[in-house]
Amino acid sequence: METDYDPYEPKQKHGIVYNIFKWAAIVLVVGVYLLLFFRMCIKEDPALVKTFLWTENSITAYEDWQKADPKTRGDFAYTQDNSYIVNNEETMETITYSYDTFSCRENAYSGDGTGPENSKKYIHYGQFHISNPVYIPSAGEAQVTFRVNDEGLEELMTTYGLKELPKGEIFAFALFDGETYYTDYSFIADERFTYLYRRLTFSGINYENLQELRLLIYYVGEGTVDLASPYEYLTIYLADIPMRAYDLKDAKPVEVNGKLEEPPYLVFQSSGTKEE
Repeated sequence: METDYDPYEPKQKHGIVYNIFKWAAIVLVVGVYLLLFFRMCIKEDPALVKTFLWTENSITAYEDWQKADPKTRGDFAYTQDNSYIVNNEETMETITYSYDTFSCRENAYSGDGTGPENSKKYIHYGQFHISNPVYIPSAGEAQVTFRVNDEGLEELMTTYGLKELPKGEIFAFALFDGETYYTDYSFIADERFTYLYRRLTFSGINYENLQELRLLIYYVGEGTVDLASPYEYLTIYLADIPMRAYDLKDAKPVEVNGKLEEPPYLVFQSSGTKEE
């Protein structure tokens, strides 16, 4: 027997258990989207540490660059993606040149004295990160943003048997090109959520025949740093990857960055390699 549908008949109400599950599902979905949005936001570097850092040296180089012939002077500053793919249509081969911006590999050095060495092996899965590299050949400078998360700081405390993080600067930095260590740098500092940031600018870089630049990361400790034994390193430049012009439109007016800080006084020791 068929029952006629009555549009005016009151709809059956669901019980309290149904309503609880319905709202729990809504809250869960909204929560997941908010979490994804939050993670996207915190992984984006703050504006402060993406700043182009003007120094007295780079300002002088920029003024000289402006006076040069625009047809032959090239660009003043350059940047580089961390990967580059070459497709050979004749051989159908694909070659990828890349370097990892995250610390996701085991540090194991050869120990032959030709490069950074470390008798221990550390694994820092994504705890350290570098971004926004800038190269200024005419000024002999290089800039990069360094980031470490709270897990990286906790592991550092465990590694060195620290009960709490030291006050002041925890890390020192150097650049290494395979032959020379560059330790002359300044920086601006920032923190956000679980991340600690340093925007670093190094001077004295020799770009002639440069093949690779590594950012070496050291624990400051007692104030003596063995250049050949970094706590971690990340590549910030490879010659096999093309450079492109760095957009300076947001980097003016040209004045020395007022927030530049000097690193703590350290005694750098080197093992048979040149130090600048």
